[in-house]
Amino acid sequence: MGRVCCVAATALVVAACGREVTSSAPALETITTVVPAAFRVRDTVAVTTIVVNRTDVPQTINTNLCPGFRVTTPDGTVVGPRGRPCLAVFLGKAIPPGGSYTFSEKWIGDAEAVVEPPVQMLAPGKYLVHGLTADLMSGSHYTAASVQIVP
Repeated sequence: MGRVCCVAATALVVAACGREVTSSAPALETITTVVPAAFRVRDTVAVTTIVVNRTDVPQTINTNLCPGFRVTTPDGTVVGPRGRPCLAVFLGKAIPPGGSYTFSEKWIGDAEAVVEPPVQMLAPGKYLVHGLTADLMSGSHYTAASVQIVP
């Protein structure tokens, strides 16, 4: 494979500059969990994303994610969360070969909408919560969390 030199995206940046990546395995594995997995809107749940470097070279990710996940319907339609104000600043974190980085944030079942009030909430139903890492780097593998919003 060719050199990977600073692959960038708006929400997450992954880079392996100046090093040859030779493995056919996914570069990063992203595992997302939501606790509790069944909840009512406005209840606070923890969305945790673990990013594992499966390569033999360091990988750098941007830890300034706002939000660091997205919510979809089972057919892939993005429905949440709402936008959040944040600075467009790269805060890099190098993950060593075989290492991992964990980030967590709170969510209340809000729907994708403008940042300004009133906050719109998702309807009861089944959704998937995806950490953003896998969507922004080819060769990544991810596990989304299944959640159930109850009435």
